[in-house]
Amino acid sequence: MTVRARATHPGAEVQVIVPAGVHIASGLFVGVPGGTVKQAQFVRCEARACEAQLKLSEAELLGWKRGRAAQVRYRPRVAVRPVAFELSLSGITAAIQDLEEKQ
Repeated sequence: MTVRARATHPGAEVQVIVPAGVHIASGLFVGVPGGTVKQAQFVRCEARACEAQLKLSEAELLGWKRGRAAQVRYRPRVAVRPVAFELSLSGITAAIQDLEEKQ
């Protein structure tokens, strides 16, 4: 899985790449402790992977910057339990600042 963020004003757009074969109808959810869990929108699937995007408001982005980890959850197949794991947010503040300076 790959996660990329792009600064927008205000907030950010997060791109999540998951393995092909994910059960799209079950959705992909991302959240940080103390914040709301948001559903990312799948935008395309190819032979190797599927891409989903998630828009964060300025307040939600602040929660990501303050958090230690985000939880990502999706279902590989309809008859399988969801896969859930933590994603480190270490370095997200510096990465967003770097992106904002380049824009």
